[in-house]
Amino acid sequence: MLARSIDRAKITAVAVLALASCYPIPPAKVSVTGGGALGTVPVYTDDEGRHESSNTGYLNVKTGLNPLQLWPSQLGRRFDLGVGYGLDIYPGVTPSTELKHGPFLELTYFPWIVETPDTRAEATPRARAERRAIRLRRLGIVGQGGPVFAQGDWRERDGLAIGYSADLGVSFEYVGQVSGGWYRRSVGVGYHGEWSLGVCTLLGVRHISDSTHVTLSFGVVLRWPATLAMVKVF
Repeated sequence: MLARSIDRAKITAVAVLALASCYPIPPAKVSVTGGGALGTVPVYTDDEGRHESSNTGYLNVKTGLNPLQLWPSQLGRRFDLGVGYGLDIYPGVTPSTELKHGPFLELTYFPWIVETPDTRAEATPRARAERRAIRLRRLGIVGQGGPVFAQGDWRERDGLAIGYSADLGVSFEYVGQVSGGWYRRSVGVGYHGEWSLGVCTLLGVRHISDSTHVTLSFGVVLRWPATLAMVKVF
């Protein structure tokens, strides 16, 4: 009985180590934009309670999960769907840590897509057949929306402030497909799916605690494929 218990403990330990040494990253999209906010931004502090700031700087960071990036057959798709979480930062607001955040749903339509075959030596016929040797330039019309929460002191009678956010924008991306991996000593990485690098602009509105402000920002957008990193721990 003791030997069986020891064997089970060894198997459990190996399984835990195996799981701990694998780091999956889903097919995702990240955008970082900066600009300005016009209107009233509600600000909460521990000492002063609520006050408002007008016409301040604005920084937006969004990370989303876009599952259609996983399939090569969807490289030339007209629509894209994603879910994620966004962060609004207002550098001109006191305190400087004031921010808004919340989940969002994203829908993108690509009205303009141009394919450019990859003529490099590694673009084999098989890679072309699997669309991994195809490069795209595409223009997207992006719509995003969801609830937004504010950070600060919420001991007022109104409790936690919950509002909404909505963004409409345009993106231009250079897109490709990759599938492969590499292994060096004790570290291995496998990847499959769509990648892209581009620029975007977003016009948005935020409504929180009876205050509304409009944002305009410009920045970059990045997509990466599904990735699995493996580290040999024993």
